[in-house]
Amino acid sequence: EKLSLAVHKHLEVHDDFVKKVSGIRLPEVLNVWIDPIDSTKSYIKGGDSLESVTVLVGVHHAGVPIVGVMTYPFSKQQIWGVCFEGNCITNVPKPSISSPIKTVFLSNLETEQRRDKLRSQGYHVETPTGAGFKLGGVILGTASFYYVSKKSTYQWDTCGPHAILRAMGGEVVHISTPDQAILYNDSMEPNDGFVAYLDRKGAERLLNELK
Repeated sequence: EKLSLAVHKHLEVHDDFVKKVSGIRLPEVLNVWIDPIDSTKSYIKGGDSLESVTVLVGVHHAGVPIVGVMTYPFSKQQIWGVCFEGNCITNVPKPSISSPIKTVFLSNLETEQRRDKLRSQGYHVETPTGAGFKLGGVILGTASFYYVSKKSTYQWDTCGPHAILRAMGGEVVHISTPDQAILYNDSMEPNDGFVAYLDRKGAERLLNELK
C-alpha cells in the first residue's frame, strides 16, 4: 500500500523553487547519475524500513557535482541543492549542531575496533541503512559526519547528496587525501573511502583521531 501511494502521488513543483534556480545558467553538456531505489534491502523488507529508502538524482559537470535531488518517497520529503559558478542554493537550512557529542554515521561493514575508537573519542556511532539516507542525515543535521572506509558506495549513491552538501558549504572528500573532493565520471567502480561533512574542521579532527 505504501509503495502504491508513493508511486502514484501527485508531484508538486512550487513557484519558489522555480524562482530560486531560474537565474542560474547551467552548462549545455551535463552528466546525470540516478539511483531509483537506494537502500534496496530496506525497500524489500518494507514496513518501517521504508523510511530509509531514497531516490537520488545527481548532475555533474567536469567531474564536479552541481545539482542534487533527494526524495524520501515514503515520507514525502524532498531535498534539493544547486551549486555552480559560485551560485549555491538549497531548500533546506544548514543545521546548527550545538551538542559536544558528535554523531557519526558508519556502514555496517566498519570494524568494531573502529566503532570503539570513535566512541572512546566521545563520538556517538550509528549504522543506519542506505548510503543516501546516511548522506541525508548529514544534510539534515541528524549526523555530523558520514564516514566510509570500505569501497561500498558508488557514484550514483553520492553524486546527488554531494551536490546538496556543496550548496550548503559542505563536501565529500577522500579519507586518504582529505584536501581532495570526490570527482565524478562514468565509472561503475565503487568509490574509495570518504567522509561527508558540513563542518570541515570537525571532519579534519575526526580523520586525525582515526589515524
